[in-house]
Amino acid sequence: MVKCFRILLCFVSFHLQAQADLNELINLNSTDDLQGQQMLLAWEDLKSNPIAINFCSREELLSTGLINVFQCHNLIQYREQSGAILSAKELILVKGFGAELIKLLTPFLDFRTVVQRPSFSKSAILNFAKHDLLWRWQMQAPMAEGFLNGKYLGDPLESRLRYQFQSRNGLGMALNLQKDPGEKWQGPLLFDHASFYLHFRGEGALRQIVLGDFQFQFGQGLSLWSGSAFDANAIGANFNRHSNGFRRSAGNIENRFFRGLALEYQYKNWNSQLFLSNRQLDAKVESIDGRPYFQTQSTGYHRSETELSAKDQINLKSAGFRTLYAYYFFDIALLGHIHHFEDPPVASEYIYDQIAPKRQSYAGLSLHLNLLLGAYHITSEIALSETLKPAFFISWQKKINDKLSLRQAIQKYHSGYRSFWNAPPALSGRSGEFNLKQQLDINWSWLHQSAILYQFAKFPWPRYQIDGPSSSHVVQAFHRWRVSGKQVDFRLRFTNALKYETDAESALFIPQKSNELQARLIFRLDLGAGLKSRTMVQVKSIPLPKQWLIGSMASQQWVYNYKDKWRHTFRLAFSDLPPELGSLYDYEPDLIYGFSIPPLSRQHIRLSFLSRWKRGRLTWEGKLAYAQKLETNKSSWELKFQCRFQI
Repeated sequence: MVKCFRILLCFVSFHLQAQADLNELINLNSTDDLQGQQMLLAWEDLKSNPIAINFCSREELLSTGLINVFQCHNLIQYREQSGAILSAKELILVKGFGAELIKLLTPFLDFRTVVQRPSFSKSAILNFAKHDLLWRWQMQAPMAEGFLNGKYLGDPLESRLRYQFQSRNGLGMALNLQKDPGEKWQGPLLFDHASFYLHFRGEGALRQIVLGDFQFQFGQGLSLWSGSAFDANAIGANFNRHSNGFRRSAGNIENRFFRGLALEYQYKNWNSQLFLSNRQLDAKVESIDGRPYFQTQSTGYHRSETELSAKDQINLKSAGFRTLYAYYFFDIALLGHIHHFEDPPVASEYIYDQIAPKRQSYAGLSLHLNLLLGAYHITSEIALSETLKPAFFISWQKKINDKLSLRQAIQKYHSGYRSFWNAPPALSGRSGEFNLKQQLDINWSWLHQSAILYQFAKFPWPRYQIDGPSSSHVVQAFHRWRVSGKQVDFRLRFTNALKYETDAESALFIPQKSNELQARLIFRLDLGAGLKSRTMVQVKSIPLPKQWLIGSMASQQWVYNYKDKWRHTFRLAFSDLPPELGSLYDYEPDLIYGFSIPPLSRQHIRLSFLSRWKRGRLTWEGKLAYAQKLETNKSSWELKFQCRFQI
């Protein structure tokens, strides 16, 4: 009776006033186009496979990237005390869940109260199944020099063909084909790159099986993290990543993924995952004293004879396991993994070269802990290489009250620590780095939120484009103000760095200090009747001997939606940057599964127009972008077209 009364109150008092845009969340969360694509793919995957909120684990909820550990704990506590959650409207009763958050989460949640039993009959597989077919074409002009001098073997078209099948009983499959500009149409499927998987997800003891391509991500990324990682959330730096082990993958990443078999098994509070992988990597092979050696290649481009000769040249065998024990207020996980290359690698002359492997075999061991004690959340990971060199990460978060939260993270990587396909959440994650982050989050109200971040990093030896030891201090402030139909985001970032450069005459390290100040203001306005406006201004400045050099970038964007049938987006961007300031970047709306953050440098103007038409199960998209560098009067354009069919 009490439960029914509480749900009734939800229906009476619950109103979704927020008009959240996942594309804008991607803009706030990611720092490059690859991250944006992966985030969008993850959310699209969650829409096809919603999380069963009444049976899911803590890490499954955190993997959405939309809630923090305290909100997750409150939700699980509410579920255990009040029973099954029957609808999204009931989430308003969970502490920390407001209307805007629930609006974001709803498409990714399933509120069924009965465990789904797998059935492999023809009707169970085909009934209520979803089919998603997408084909994209794009082209840029003027063409690169490789097309003009005949160096590139193929045409300037880029194409992607993607098919995904998902059944309600947990079975799924996907095939992704891609050809980059300059690559030939060749092979049995004509496309240069093919990625695929067969997948089963259940709610019993056997949770997942993936046959084909998958990513594996563990802990904070110190030991193993394939694919991309996200180091920011909508309000500020995300100190703690929330990995979920392996996940299926059929995308455009051509080298940094596994191919083979992955299994997940659940027994009470224990969860175990196992993976085996055997695949070919791109590599440049050479002979030294009659023995083959290689250097791995990561671009995925096969446009010229040289690039094509590196395709699938080296075999990589990988295996690993993850065992996790989860209790009410903590979880602990152990990871072990090993990788073996067919031939030994060429030793890199650069100590910062993280992509090229240093040894023929790699092994790693890592322990990860999450602990929640009242208002404290502690996360740590310690990893060991096969030479027993350590790397560690520890962070704590103290929720002072409903408005204040304080966080700190410390990371250290031994100078001899090496791993393969790791992505630690540090400034660079290179061996030898020491990294310290502190942040204060202030939730004044739903209308006002702030964050202040300080980060310090120190390196004992050379890095990319830096000849000697270096260090940096970063201070960043963020504030968001919201009111009905309006939102203002303001970021201020100051960087103070010390690096050493080699003097050509004396061969001594000469210290070089640099400072940089960046400010960014975004104003979003809901004009009603489907019309929205987004205005962005960025300022970048560095000091010269007698003055501060200042440059700027501004963009204006209008979006018009009509009854979910069509959507038009127009964007104008302009930059005025001295050459010493390089480029500035801003998110530009793109096609489904596409992402664009074009760089603007010097005096540069860019216009783009994106249209989306939806009729029944068919969605058509087209985008035209034009850019001109005013100093040189050089112009370029980009045309994209995409068709998506869903059943």
